[in-house]
Amino acid sequence: MKLSDYSHNLWKRAPLWRWSLIGSVSFLLMTTIFPSEGLQKLLPFLKGHYPTEEKTDQTNNPSPAGPQAFSFHISPLNSDKTVFGKITIAGRDFPLPQGAWHPILAASSQNDLSLTSFLREKDGKVTGFLTILSTLRPIPSFMIPHIEEVKEKCHDDRIAAHWNAPSYHDTKINCAFLEPVSPMNDRSIMNDPFLDASLSRIVNDLAFELPSIMISREWLKLKKIPGRGRVFENVEFWEVPASNQISPQSMGWNQFFTKLSQELPAWAKRLSDAFDADLTDLPENTTEGNAPNKTPAEKLPPQPPALSTKQQAVQA
Repeated sequence: MKLSDYSHNLWKRAPLWRWSLIGSVSFLLMTTIFPSEGLQKLLPFLKGHYPTEEKTDQTNNPSPAGPQAFSFHISPLNSDKTVFGKITIAGRDFPLPQGAWHPILAASSQNDLSLTSFLREKDGKVTGFLTILSTLRPIPSFMIPHIEEVKEKCHDDRIAAHWNAPSYHDTKINCAFLEPVSPMNDRSIMNDPFLDASLSRIVNDLAFELPSIMISREWLKLKKIPGRGRVFENVEFWEVPASNQISPQSMGWNQFFTKLSQELPAWAKRLSDAFDADLTDLPENTTEGNAPNKTPAEKLPPQPPALSTKQQAVQA
């Protein structure tokens, strides 16, 4: 039998071999077009060609994307005030978690973004920390790398608990996730100027001691406003069990994590509903010169002082 006849019969009578050959060629081609990071280091002449949304936004919108594109003005708030139930930030009513919250810092950037941080304490012990990042008006692109980072974590299978709502209409992202965080040792926190400044004020100015480990619930919703840009709200809520005697290695801590995992969808939906309810009253796109110049601090209702005696003595 000729070699050509043998190859022809093998091709016809060995479907597994045939599809293996086709698959090998196809996967080799895909690997060349979309090389992994390790393969690119080994073979530098290979370059990935897959597009990213961030690059597309930069192409279509010449506005710079990154923290250096914004000059944030950070100002301390009166921590003797307490806030309950809800607070109005960036023109939207935000439902606060249970308890009395003390405002820590507020920041704004060119009337585009608003950031606010809060502290919850009981008997001189920190039980909760909250940050809210909101758009003051529609912006043309993401501009904030943290938004992309949150989006990736919402779909990361390595994270123990996450929740994603199906996309509909103009809603691009609506997700939440749960993970442990170390307030004083997490390098990503130190690289975030607002987070770092908030924690520094809590520890150095208010003389609180932060827990070594807290559980972080984070939620993000981004919506497209046709003809005006995008609006979003990002909430990060750190907390510990109500009893400060529970150790992170104990069964009680595991039960606390399980409880938060079960509550995650309802918590995210409550924030999402509040976000949608206030979208109808967003200000129009304006220039920096005539944009409304309100800081989150203006909306904080005055309340009787509620800091512990220890903290009041430190401030005195």
